[in-house]
Amino acid sequence: MLDKNNKILLLTLVACGLFSGHSLYARELRTPLSFLYYWWTQYPLERPIDEETCWQFELLGGAYHRESSDAFLNKNTTDLEPLAGPMFGQASFTLNEAYPNSTVPSSQLLTNPLLNVAEVSPKISYNENGAYWGFAVDKQICDSCWRVGLRGTLPVRRISVELDDCCDLAETLDDVRNVSTDRCNDGTNTVSVNNSYAYRLDFLSALRQNNADLSEMLVYGSSAASPTTLASQVIARTEPTSGTFVQPPVNVVKSEDSYPDKPFLAKRSDVATFSTLSSTGNGSLQDEDRRVFAEATNYTGVGNLEELKANQRALWIVPTAEDDCTFSAATNGIRQAVENAVNNIGPDSNPVDFLDAQGINFRTSHLVGLGDFITQVYANWANQCYFFEGVFGVVWPTARREKDSGDLLRALFPRGNNKHFEVQVAALGGWDAWDWLKIKADVLYSHVIKRSERVAASFEGATVKNINPGTCANVSWNYFVADLDFTVVHPQNCDLGFDAGYQAYVKLKDNVSFKDTQATTLSGTLANLDSSVLELRTKVVAHKLRIQGFWQTDYLRVYGGWNHVFAGKNAPRETDWYLAAGIYF
Repeated sequence: MLDKNNKILLLTLVACGLFSGHSLYARELRTPLSFLYYWWTQYPLERPIDEETCWQFELLGGAYHRESSDAFLNKNTTDLEPLAGPMFGQASFTLNEAYPNSTVPSSQLLTNPLLNVAEVSPKISYNENGAYWGFAVDKQICDSCWRVGLRGTLPVRRISVELDDCCDLAETLDDVRNVSTDRCNDGTNTVSVNNSYAYRLDFLSALRQNNADLSEMLVYGSSAASPTTLASQVIARTEPTSGTFVQPPVNVVKSEDSYPDKPFLAKRSDVATFSTLSSTGNGSLQDEDRRVFAEATNYTGVGNLEELKANQRALWIVPTAEDDCTFSAATNGIRQAVENAVNNIGPDSNPVDFLDAQGINFRTSHLVGLGDFITQVYANWANQCYFFEGVFGVVWPTARREKDSGDLLRALFPRGNNKHFEVQVAALGGWDAWDWLKIKADVLYSHVIKRSERVAASFEGATVKNINPGTCANVSWNYFVADLDFTVVHPQNCDLGFDAGYQAYVKLKDNVSFKDTQATTLSGTLANLDSSVLELRTKVVAHKLRIQGFWQTDYLRVYGGWNHVFAGKNAPRETDWYLAAGIYF
């Protein structure tokens, strides 16, 4: 059993790390580096003490590695999504969702319809390597049970945020449009048919015709008097006064992952047997099922196909061929009108190229430098079996400030608090239950003080964050950390053992207040700002397990271990490895 003075001294070191290693940022997703903010992750063991002066000193150094490539969904769960999910509000998104009211102006759609259509799906990997140094000094107050002290920790961090090479960052024109040669049986021979096509329905919905009024290429119908049209051609099955149905010049095929199977075309005699498309465009459709638009079905408005972008993405417009495998003038006219509109698309039609032209990019980021410097003062009381400690800390913003909100992978994972000061209070207690088992627990509350910083603007009605030109905002946030740890020591050697623990981490929603009421959008116009969009998914919950081994002598201690986030909400699924040593004298 530790004597009173030793227990007071050693247990005061347990909470020192409650402040070191937190490198948070507005919209911060990462969990605390637990091995940094705990100098003594295991229950503290007996060590030498200067009985004459009652002063204690320690120098500490260590190294670590952290990695993560996915995150937990926006609920307390073990279900995962790509790391981009909490970073941007969605793991996959279209750029129109970053616009005011999630709407791109028609004038911009004329030259860049892919803003409404092409999914951006960043697959991001996070890796961090670092080293840290610290000091602690404390003194017993006379012959009482109290000790007071000061400690500090300074990390050096190397952060790499990379896009995975295996996956395309965004869809391109080739993903939504295919004009190629088909094969068709004309009743006698199988012949080649040029200029067959497959156009994804959401792409056609975004296209604007090449005229002064920027009219829509695809107009969804609501009744027999107002049927669905494409390039001013009626594409719904119609019933003229003769009572004989007229088959449309195009038909619809479902294909969720890519183009429909070849041949794209279907002959008119076959199209006559197809069922009509439901108002939502879904119904009981399976992949490669074909339908035709119905003359009298209402596809417009909320709840119907016009508003159901996900359903549009799974449907393709393909040509109806005559039974001799030729295309009618209407079928060819649709292709010509769509291709004319395609010719108007600008050189930055790819969403990634479009953003790059706006000064916003997903380039791989490598950051190396100091993190924030953490200092704490503490007071500790202990008897033979129990202890309590109170701590007050200040995090000093020694890490470099990241000013460019357009360099996304750099701005969202800085090395510190981005020049925010941070103040924290904590309480820690423990019980020396048996010679072989020790139990300790702690809780910390932190407030990151409000400061102005450059952030991505977020607009009313948007659903995607962190992708817009920059503007200034005041930002602050708060978080809690709680730990429960069990230390098991060797029955024959109390200086050797292992530690197992659980950590709960809760970061509350960010508080963001824009300095201006309006900012410039991706279309170059002014629009009203909405801070709640930038605050989306900034509440983070993480559940972490830790296993650690340790060994110490009279003047040296060595410890190392593994941490893993196994569940949470908007938290990366992080894995950490670390090794550290402390010298005391």
